[in-house]
Amino acid sequence: MSSHLLRGQAAIGQHDNEITRTHQPRRRAVDLHLACLAAGLKPGDEAILPAITFAATANAARYCGAEPVIVDVRADTLTMDADAFKRAITP
Repeated sequence: MSSHLLRGQAAIGQHDNEITRTHQPRRRAVDLHLACLAAGLKPGDEAILPAITFAATANAARYCGAEPVIVDVRADTLTMDADAFKRAITP
């Protein structure tokens, strides 16, 4: 293969990486929104979320009309605290 073709393939690879880097976060936000829709979130619902998350997580719930409720995480595991989760559930 000629060096010209190799340089062209490298340039395409760099272009593909740039597209992935700049557009991938938007895709993840869409995925979160679709997951909320699939879970049946609707206006008036609450989505209980861990305190350690991205804004896109809460935004996805809001896009469905649900209210995000943030709960504490456990210091030892950095996962949602079960007791805080139970307290966050409204009747």
